[in-house]
Amino acid sequence: MKTFKTDLNADINGTYKRGIVVATYDDLINAFGQPLPGDGEHVRAEWVVVFTTDDDQETVATIYDWCEDSPLAQTLTWNVGGHCFEVLEMVEDAISFARDMRYEDQNRMYQWDLDWAEEHQRLQ
Repeated sequence: MKTFKTDLNADINGTYKRGIVVATYDDLINAFGQPLPGDGEHVRAEWVVVFTTDDDQETVATIYDWCEDSPLAQTLTWNVGGHCFEVLEMVEDAISFARDMRYEDQNRMYQWDLDWAEEHQRLQ
C-alpha cells in the first residue's frame, strides 16, 4: 500500500510536469491539507507530497496551478510534477481515496439522520 505525507522540506529539484489531474481545490485540500503559497507570479497554490511505495521507496510529487486565471475555488485542472511518471497515478489515487472517504462519511451521517428520525418518530 502506498502512503504519503506532505513535506515542506522535500527536495523538489529536478521535478517537472508529468501530467494533469482534474480535481477541485476542495478535493486537493481534503486529500493533502492546506497548500503552500505559490510564487506570486505563476503559481498561487502548491502541494509538495512524498509518496512511499510498497517497496519503501520515496518519490516526490508537486501539485500546482500554473498560470491559471480562475479563482482557486473554481480551478479544475492542476499540474502534477515529479521525478517519475508514476507520481501522476499516485496523486490521482490519493484524491480518489479522499473522495471515497468523504462520500462514505456523508452516507454514514445520512444514515444516522434516518435512524434518529425513525427513533424520534417512534417515541412520539
